[in-house]
Amino acid sequence: MLKQGVWGDGSVQGTKLTDILGAFYSRFDGFCCYTRPLGEHLGVCINDLPKLSTWNETYTGSNWQSKWTVFYWSWWISWSPFVGMFIAKVSRGRTIREYLLGVLLVPASFNFLWMTVFGSNALYLELFAGVSFAELVTQAPSESLYRLLDYLPFSAITTGIAVIVVLVFFVTSADSGALVVATLTSNGNDPSWRQRFFWMASVGMVTAFLLNAGGLEALQSAAIASGLPFSLLLLAFMPALVIALKRPHVQPPEKTPDIE
Repeated sequence: MLKQGVWGDGSVQGTKLTDILGAFYSRFDGFCCYTRPLGEHLGVCINDLPKLSTWNETYTGSNWQSKWTVFYWSWWISWSPFVGMFIAKVSRGRTIREYLLGVLLVPASFNFLWMTVFGSNALYLELFAGVSFAELVTQAPSESLYRLLDYLPFSAITTGIAVIVVLVFFVTSADSGALVVATLTSNGNDPSWRQRFFWMASVGMVTAFLLNAGGLEALQSAAIASGLPFSLLLLAFMPALVIALKRPHVQPPEKTPDIE
């Protein structure tokens, strides 16, 4: 599996590296044991999910959701065309059961493990080790992972792995986005490298312009604005998916070579 992750798809490579990083620290029980917090986190999530799904700050007078919950909804909705086409390609030939297992359950389980391993260590530093880690994260949020790794064993090695993980994430995300846009503009055909390069350069220039114009807030506003029309499309796709699943599946005939 590791060989496939290194030499295969770049996104798989990043996942394998994060697996290694999380599994590496799960072997060290000096800070805390991960079995108990993992079970507690799962229980809290299952218990609070209905409440958090309908909570909208009606009586608090705060505006926290607009900067977090609503933003991340719009963020992922704006990514839905890219992620949807990528998942459709890798899921071709699989059943709906296999799709749900591979796309929903496995990534969610990995996310629980990742958050438990690194989140529990961060909480241990804050609550029991006398380290003002929350203050460090507040001062420099982008450095929070590297600050945490400084307190863990073999920080020089794991910091290098973390840098590679972040680099692979950005590179593969840009490449996948360019591939999807180029495919959409090629009527579903495999695009040439020129088209992929054009769209990758275009995405990079738009991102650089937004960051230069208004920083991260401008980029977040653009993501929310682009997520609005896609949210309407997703609402239309829901009944269309139900109708498509009710139709009987007809296997297309295989093409046979012409014999003169």
